[in-house]
Amino acid sequence: MKTLLFSISLIIFSLYTSAQSWCAPNTVFYRDFFGDFNYPGYIKYSFSNTTTVNNLPCQVILTEKKNHSYSNIIGIVTTTSNLVTNFNNGVVSRYNQNTTNFDTIYNFNATIGDKWSLSPKNHTTCAKSRVTVAATGTQVIQGISLKWLKVDIAGYSIYNMNTPTMYTDTIFEKFGSKKYDFFEAFNLCPWASDGFSGGKLRCFNDNQLVNYSTGTIVCNYFYIPPVGLNENEVDAFQLFPNPVSGTLVLKLSNSNTQPYKINLQNTLGQIVLQKQLEPTGNELELDVNDLPKGIYFLKLTGANNQSFTQKIIKE
Repeated sequence: MKTLLFSISLIIFSLYTSAQSWCAPNTVFYRDFFGDFNYPGYIKYSFSNTTTVNNLPCQVILTEKKNHSYSNIIGIVTTTSNLVTNFNNGVVSRYNQNTTNFDTIYNFNATIGDKWSLSPKNHTTCAKSRVTVAATGTQVIQGISLKWLKVDIAGYSIYNMNTPTMYTDTIFEKFGSKKYDFFEAFNLCPWASDGFSGGKLRCFNDNQLVNYSTGTIVCNYFYIPPVGLNENEVDAFQLFPNPVSGTLVLKLSNSNTQPYKINLQNTLGQIVLQKQLEPTGNELELDVNDLPKGIYFLKLTGANNQSFTQKIIKE
């Protein structure tokens, strides 16, 4: 009888601890967030309630996105929606309303060589994106031992539908991927058709981890553009190619011999490059070969101190 009671207790304890491995009540976490027509902000995921879909117990996760719009830098854009996940035997799946099926997002029990597809994207080419486990292990965070998986990701772009762009990331129990947001999954298929993208993990809280942070920026940080920036005048110069990998060409509206100041900021508002360039006719050339891949804001200032800003994407 004692053996039976111990076995039942062990099963209950295992189910309880397993349930805590993904989105338990009180779970809240923040990630970077970018939009095609918005300044960088944050995306907040928080446990809302439970539900049943396809006879499976599921978690309803409230999704809140917050940032500034290019068209109205004074106001703040906030959008909310819900996503539904199922957690079973170490696998986190997201309910896909279009197919009424569940797509695998994370598999915490995967071993080296295991693979799964990422498909919560609109563009058909992007749906070929695939995750492959390269290494596994455990790490103790705040006294809790969490599994981790190092993964290689083949992400397809509409600019190169046959050869994937390779990414790497680390997936942890509880909060998932650290670098890319697999729920948004937009970064894994750059500039296709989804319109928004989630980025790296900022902060995480649940019933066991308290204020876990990647230590980069505050949880609810969003970029506040400089006062007086006139985004209605961005057509004062044109950029090409954009996305860019090597040399960026800035085509001015008029020919000029006066030098221009170039100021390049990353999505955290940090200045990563400053230069003074002299135009050739109505064009300026900027070498961005050494910049890491990502999103930047290029500010061009003329001799009359009039400035214009545009977003660029470094591939």
